[in-house]
Amino acid sequence: MDEPTTGVDPVSCRSLFKMLKNLEDSSMILTTHRMDEAESLCDNLVIMINGRFVCYGSPGYIKSKYGIGYTAWMTSSQDLETLQTYVKKHFGHLKFVDQIVQSESQGGN
Repeated sequence: MDEPTTGVDPVSCRSLFKMLKNLEDSSMILTTHRMDEAESLCDNLVIMINGRFVCYGSPGYIKSKYGIGYTAWMTSSQDLETLQTYVKKHFGHLKFVDQIVQSESQGGN
C-alpha cells in the first residue's frame, strides 16, 4: 500500500485502519511519511533514505533512536528571558536545547 490515507477524510481513515488491524495471519508493505500511521498499523518499520534501508525495528525502537521531536526557530524583538517566559507559559512541555542570541549590531532582530 502506497500512502493509503493521502487525501482520505478522517472517518474513512479510521475505517481503513480498523479493517487493516483486523486482518489475521497476514503481512503488508506500507509506504508512508506519517509516523503515526506506521506506528498504528505496523509491528516493524524500515526507514529508507535515497532507496536504501537505513534502519529497521519496532516503532518504539525507531522513535527512541531517531525521535528527537521538532525544531523551531524563533525571532523576537523581545529579550531572551521574555521570549522564554512566553514559550514556557503557552507551551510548557517544550524544552530549549540551544539558544543563539544576536545583537542588532550583528544583524539580529
